[in-house]
Amino acid sequence: MPAALAAGLAVAGGTAGAAPVPAAAPKGSCKLVTVREAGTVLGSPVGAGKQKTGSAGGVTGDRCVWSAKKKGTGGLKGKPLELEVVVESGSALAASYQREKAEDPLEADDVGGLGDEAFIKDLKLHVMVGERVLSVALHNYRYPKPLTEQQIQQKEEDAAKLAVGRLKPS
Repeated sequence: MPAALAAGLAVAGGTAGAAPVPAAAPKGSCKLVTVREAGTVLGSPVGAGKQKTGSAGGVTGDRCVWSAKKKGTGGLKGKPLELEVVVESGSALAASYQREKAEDPLEADDVGGLGDEAFIKDLKLHVMVGERVLSVALHNYRYPKPLTEQQIQQKEEDAAKLAVGRLKPS
């Protein structure tokens, strides 16, 4: 996996923390989707987004994860359905984005109407916005039941539209 899109892995570092977080104004990627909007996308009330930042291979990633309050909503018993939004930036990002897209063209589907260009691969949506990449993914779900591939992609596109609209120029 190219270093740029791997930065999401650098900030991912595991599941969202379970420890309570003091109420504070959302930061970075957590400002791109409100708690209410994340709940609408997931179809279930969610808690405040949990933010994590990190760097890998010259790429900086800022990640926010919103988790459904009710576990099992995505079809996996004991696991909350999650919405993840990652914003990555760095000098090699555009080239890495294009490599990831071209790596397996049969698996990467173009998605119109988002940012400068967008594609979905392995049920994860990547959007080029200026010199940054916004990635959106759902976690802890089962398909085709209760969520179909089309429903997952639509939820990711809905979240991406909100986030792209709020992403400030770099």
